[in-house]
Amino acid sequence: MIYSKHSLLLSILVLGWLNSTAALARDVSREQYLVTAAQKDYDAAKAAYETASQQVSAQEKKLAQEQSQLDQKRQLQSAAQVQLSKSKAQLDQQLQALERAWDKGR
Repeated sequence: MIYSKHSLLLSILVLGWLNSTAALARDVSREQYLVTAAQKDYDAAKAAYETASQQVSAQEKKLAQEQSQLDQKRQLQSAAQVQLSKSKAQLDQQLQALERAWDKGR
């Protein structure tokens, strides 16, 4: 009878261990699935970030080039403004000289 009690106890322990092993295997399998899903999400997010970063970099480069072109055009505009002012002053001077010549001729 002692032998059968020990056998029964041993059988219960073995069944309990097998049950816990099966539960552990299910937990590990589930965790592996969740890790795989999380890795896919991470990879997609990383790819989106890298794409966005490249686009920002390209736009910044384009903006810097356009800013440089704008600065050059502003310098040309400033030089043209100076020339315009000089030409206007010279025109006014010549118009006054012409007006004096007409006045003398009358």
